[in-house]
Amino acid sequence: MSVKENIINYKNFRWFWINLFFFSILLAFYLLDHPLSGRGGGTFLGYTYGILATLGIFFLMLFGVRKRSYASTSGTLIGWLSAHLWIGLALILIVPLHSAFQFGMNVHTLSYGFMLVTIFSGMWGAFNYIQFPPQILSNRGGDTARNVLTQIRVIEGDLHKLEEGGSSKLINLIRVMDVPIETKLRQIVFPKKNPIFQVDEHLKKMFADLSASEQEIGVKAMDVVKEKIRLFNIYRDEVGAHFWLKVWLFFHIPLSVGLLVTLAIHIFSVFYYR
Repeated sequence: MSVKENIINYKNFRWFWINLFFFSILLAFYLLDHPLSGRGGGTFLGYTYGILATLGIFFLMLFGVRKRSYASTSGTLIGWLSAHLWIGLALILIVPLHSAFQFGMNVHTLSYGFMLVTIFSGMWGAFNYIQFPPQILSNRGGDTARNVLTQIRVIEGDLHKLEEGGSSKLINLIRVMDVPIETKLRQIVFPKKNPIFQVDEHLKKMFADLSASEQEIGVKAMDVVKEKIRLFNIYRDEVGAHFWLKVWLFFHIPLSVGLLVTLAIHIFSVFYYR
């Protein structure tokens, strides 16, 4: 069975192999380099790796621009996100090569720390992009969730119409089959899907107590309830996905800004105090 393409295995792991190839070259140069003053961020190789790491960080920041450029022809969004992921992972290893694994209580290590938490938070976001159904991700802003909720309200109106003029047994049957709509924060944050509608022995008995004409109405009501359950599960998926993506952005964007600030301080201090 073929594996569905995603940001990890995009184009047969294209960006993984590209990053592995270049990192292998960087690691080989690092191991072969033996400067008289010793390895460090202030050597020619250290500066070179620092420049590459800085360019890599700025490339990661460009993804925020690219995903809002809907008319862009510079590659697909999934390709950009795949590169974003694998380059971010490569930077975790390239920066220590830049500093020759010299870390301490200073702004330089702080910058690396910001980079790590930014990349790991990005990985968490990327994981959720893979987990969430594509139809959720394509509906930005929750417009489809609102449409689905409107459809559910229409269905509820259809159920009330089926109850009109019916016996107490029919009304009781429809209300037993019906599923209440819960839109509390707890249900949104930790969505739990409603099970597929099934006719148990209790419902069979309630159907048997109806007249032939009301049994037909009961069958129609059952189909309506099944559709309501299907739409309600879609609604919970949609709203829950958007909620967690907004939570992720609430942390990821400030971390990205913090990374840029500490990176700028790191670069300034290196050249000012050299």
